Amino acid sequence: MEEDNVEGPEYETQTMAGSICGITDIYALNKINDLCNLYGLDTISAGSTIAFAMELYERGIIDKKDTDGIELRFGNADAEIEMLKKITYRDGFGNVLAEGTRRASRMIGRGAEYYAIQIKGVELAAHDPRAFQGGGPHYAATISGGRHTEGITVVWEPLGNPYPEIGLTGAIDPKTTEGKGKLAKLLEDWWCFINIGGWCLFSSDVIRYCGKMSYYTETLTAVTGVHYTVQDAMLAGERVFNLRKAFNMRHGCTKEEDILPERLLTEPNRRAGGTVVKLEQTLPQYYKERGWDPEKSLPTKEKLKELGLEDIAKDLWG
Repeated sequence: MEEDNVEGPEYETQTMAGSICGITDIYALNKINDLCNLYGLDTISAGSTIAFAMELYERGIIDKKDTDGIELRFGNADAEIEMLKKITYRDGFGNVLAEGTRRASRMIGRGAEYYAIQIKGVELAAHDPRAFQGGGPHYAATISGGRHTEGITVVWEPLGNPYPEIGLTGAIDPKTTEGKGKLAKLLEDWWCFINIGGWCLFSSDVIRYCGKMSYYTETLTAVTGVHYTVQDAMLAGERVFNLRKAFNMRHGCTKEEDILPERLLTEPNRRAGGTVVKLEQTLPQYYKERGWDPEKSLPTKEKLKELGLEDIAKDLWG
């Protein structure tokens, strides 16, 4: 039975399942959003994967023989709706796209990997790092790749909000590369603390809903009876971030995965002033600020010991 009223799409859904697929009909987008909710699909990855397939179709890399007869062109809402169903039930070409853009591009071949906008197998969210240089090292080196809730610097770079508690006192030019490795680290550590504390990121001061960073530590102190400072919070976030990184590296991740899609490095974003991500400048900064071995993208023994993770240091370095 069709629902007369459904939950409306939020920003990420409007962009990733709507705009990048060429969908401008709000009623169609509401339907797409509702289906993703019912099917249990992430609208960012699902939308990005379908947009990836649409570009392949328009470029002639795949055709109707591949897509089960579906004319998978940008702006074709009916095609997107049908492909969502196929992805959910792993039917036909949907079985390929259900793997996500990284695996699907490898299965398709024919140069499809160039058009897969993913990092570590996770489709990039609706924040193009070509528009803010701190996004480059963050997306390339963060634990879960394309995910935008690990500490994306877009909320600080364009806005330039001062955060004197962690040394950010002035506006930050999103187009410059200086200091962006440090900026990415600071925000990742803070958001990691927000996540492990169980707070909603939308309450975080970086979006200016709750104000000072110290409000969180004061709340934690009141609830637990243990005194916490902002510096304590940043240290907790850094410890957990490095622990997660160590786990990934222990189980087979390598420095070679600290990379972005080639298009972000070579194709200028015309809407952001013709910029590309200057990762060759910002990633070394990031490794230095993190205390990671730049040759291995691995937390050094000294950094792990500094964080009180001696057992992890021994496991990784002997």
